[in-house]
Amino acid sequence: MAYARIAVKGVLACGLVGWLLLMVVSCAPSQQSPILSGQLPVSAPPTAQVGHTIEVSVGPVPESGGKSIGLVVISANGPFTYSAVFDEHNMAYFTIPTDVTGQSGYIALILAVEDARAEASILLSSPHQPITI
Repeated sequence: MAYARIAVKGVLACGLVGWLLLMVVSCAPSQQSPILSGQLPVSAPPTAQVGHTIEVSVGPVPESGGKSIGLVVISANGPFTYSAVFDEHNMAYFTIPTDVTGQSGYIALILAVEDARAEASILLSSPHQPITI
């Protein structure tokens, strides 16, 4: 009988300690970075040649390291989606491939991470193709 009471007291004590530990952890300040919002700084060329890759960079965006960013590219060849991750310098990089840039005209870039957004456009031109708008 005495062993049974000791075991019950031990289980109750462990349960109480576990509950207190859970309360302390849940009340501790969060170490999560703040939600990103506002306008993203984007670097993209205003014009590019048909059939060439295009380099696009985003940042620096404070507190963004390790977060994913999405890019939607709308071109004459259709919509394309890409994703990247901000590096330790709070920068993200995209390379728009040649299958997206194969026809003259405008391409639209729409970028988003959490509540932050950006838009840009690039005019694709070729001396051999008329511009399609």
